[in-house]
Amino acid sequence: MTNKSTSRYAFEFYSIRVILSIFFLGALCLSATVQVRASAGNQAYPQAIFIPLDDRPANHLFPAQIARIGGGSLLQPPDNAIGHAYKAGDTAACAQWLLEQAAQGPKRTAIASADMLAYGGLLASRTAGLSPEQAIKNLAVLRQVAPQTSQLCVFACFPRLSLRTSEAQAAHETALLNWARKASYANLQFSKTVPEKISQEYMAVRQRNVKVIEHLLELTQEGTIKTLILCADDSNKEGLSAEEQQKISAAIKDKKLADKVKILNGTDEIGMCLVAGWLSKYWNCHPALQVCYSDLADLGQIPKLESKPLHTTVRQHIDLCGAWDVAGMSSEVISSAAILWIETQSEKPYEAPDTAKITEEDRARSAKLGTSLRWAKANKRRIGVADVRLINRADPILAETILDDIELWDLEGYAAWNTAANTIGTVIPQMTAHEIARTCGHTWDQTHRLESEKTQLAFTWARLLDDYAYQALIRPTLSDMVKGLPRDPDPLLNKYGGAGMSARQKAIDWAASVWQKKLKGRCYTHPNFGTPLFLESYKLEAVLPWPRVFEIEARLDLRLRPLNAAENRAYREQQHLLNTQTQSEQQAAARAKKAAEAYKSQRDASRLQKDQGFKEAAKARSAQPNKPKDRDQSIGEAVGNLFRGGDPTQKKEEEAQKKNKTSFFKDPGKAIQETVDKWTPTVKDIGPAITRTVKAAGKTATETEK
Repeated sequence: MTNKSTSRYAFEFYSIRVILSIFFLGALCLSATVQVRASAGNQAYPQAIFIPLDDRPANHLFPAQIARIGGGSLLQPPDNAIGHAYKAGDTAACAQWLLEQAAQGPKRTAIASADMLAYGGLLASRTAGLSPEQAIKNLAVLRQVAPQTSQLCVFACFPRLSLRTSEAQAAHETALLNWARKASYANLQFSKTVPEKISQEYMAVRQRNVKVIEHLLELTQEGTIKTLILCADDSNKEGLSAEEQQKISAAIKDKKLADKVKILNGTDEIGMCLVAGWLSKYWNCHPALQVCYSDLADLGQIPKLESKPLHTTVRQHIDLCGAWDVAGMSSEVISSAAILWIETQSEKPYEAPDTAKITEEDRARSAKLGTSLRWAKANKRRIGVADVRLINRADPILAETILDDIELWDLEGYAAWNTAANTIGTVIPQMTAHEIARTCGHTWDQTHRLESEKTQLAFTWARLLDDYAYQALIRPTLSDMVKGLPRDPDPLLNKYGGAGMSARQKAIDWAASVWQKKLKGRCYTHPNFGTPLFLESYKLEAVLPWPRVFEIEARLDLRLRPLNAAENRAYREQQHLLNTQTQSEQQAAARAKKAAEAYKSQRDASRLQKDQGFKEAAKARSAQPNKPKDRDQSIGEAVGNLFRGGDPTQKKEEEAQKKNKTSFFKDPGKAIQETVDKWTPTVKDIGPAITRTVKAAGKTATETEK
């Protein structure tokens, strides 16, 4: 080997060493950065592994936002692994990713959707083609990953009544739904309007999914799964879904798994609830909630598309989130709890109120909610609103009441989408996570505190944008634009592009109006920040996440920062002036009220004095002896008696007439003639009669005076 060659190889070796040194130094710096970010201020922040049900916002985006509000973060599979819309997720890729994440670093909590791991997502779980054996085989990863996690929480779905098992079955989907609502496994007779092959395919999917749930019970019994949540997706209080739930409930009881396995209404909200429960356990913080219903008569109501009473759904979701209900506790405990306001379901939940013709009932509901919001603010109580009045949309009257009567940063949570369980299971996790931030956030660094607070405010604003503005105002305008479009269109043709652009622009316009009216340039105080927080700017991106108009995905990025020292001084001076002005107005109002009360008191005293004077005068008159009547009074009374029947002659005639009044009915003609004959002299002589009466009365008065 020549010197030249030796030099060349030496240079290449040196270069490799330099490159490797730079690489390892970079890795070391990155590791140090991660360490600092993970434990800044000697504070560790929780991180969980999360396998979503699918890529819809409620299952993919919302849980991550709940985690950020509560000071944590989620690791989720890449988008290409969980599928999109009607394309199923890659079960093998999800399983491999789960194993890789569990093997890295310290043991962490893992929250996994069994439907994603077994079938490829919620919609895939409703289709035929995958055998029970293959679905159970896909879940083998749970046994592999469990030892490498601190706890493994799994959620799985009962099949709903309406299933799209295949394209051939699509034409019979409604007929099968109506049949399954009343069918029974005890006497299973297929519908005569549906081909038997299609009915058998439908039943095969249902039975396969139930077998998978039974396998999950076995994994829970052996200790692989620490917590198993079974979701009743769009269920019914009777029919096949109800019997399947009863069967699994009996198995839970037999295996003595009631403390580890729960059956809940709802599906899409369960990921959020499990994330909130994980945060509660990590921070050892279990928020107290006071549940208030708009109508107590609806506590036992079973909402549409569900199989359990409303109060049961609320209680189960509170428990799952790691919070607790203060019902029955002392007044001191209740007064410190956050308020969860449940607007109960309408008798016609599919019919939105006509905002152009607001009824007295609408006004009463609005006034009741508005009063509760203002009372909570005045008494320094946090409050969140779960509006389950309508299916998959907010009550527009109540939403406007919220926008008018409370600041968004004072609203602990809000939702009004799809079913009652979906709404309730969104508000409770949000309230739980924010209560954790308020309680434990003072120990976090400013980056995490700001991230938590801006995510909380953005989440609330986005819920109003999606559940109210989009569902109640924007979505109805898109119906004609998507009418007749296929459910799974070619993405290159962008057939939903027009509807998506229209929805996006209208959503942006609505958000801009809220920003201008309620948020722009505003400041508010927060217990975890030394200075008020300033709302500086925002960015919004709104899209249709799937080729349909069922929901909108709103990603809001708020610029929120604490005021600096100079800004804080200016803010305090402004607040002082406002408080002084408010105090002056309050004092003026108090003076006016006091003057009005003094005037009323003086007026009442004057009236009482006059009444007392009248009573005393009357009493004095009654105590005096009777005085003789004067001349004019005697004459007047005598004349009056004449016309009132006071003349003695007239009285005798009246008495005679009363005695013989029955004669009129015996002989009417004779009775009338006799009456005319008797009264004729009286009528003719009325003048002289008056004269005689006056003279007689005058004479009597004169004699009395003498």
